[in-house]
Amino acid sequence: MKYEQLRKKEKSMMSEQEKACNDKITQLEGSLKKKKKDDKTFSILRKTLGSFLESTSDEEFPPDD
Repeated sequence: MKYEQLRKKEKSMMSEQEKACNDKITQLEGSLKKKKKDDKTFSILRKTLGSFLESTSDEEFPPDD
């Protein structure tokens, strides 16, 4: 009888741990997708800024007073 109770308790604990791990994996996958999206956005911004800065020269801006 006690053995069966321990088994049920272990199974329950394992189920909880498995659910917690799956939740964490889902959270990390979402975080990774967001990071990749942010990296792509930053890369596009850098390229845009780079091409903008290359197309202008210091002569186009008045000197600072």
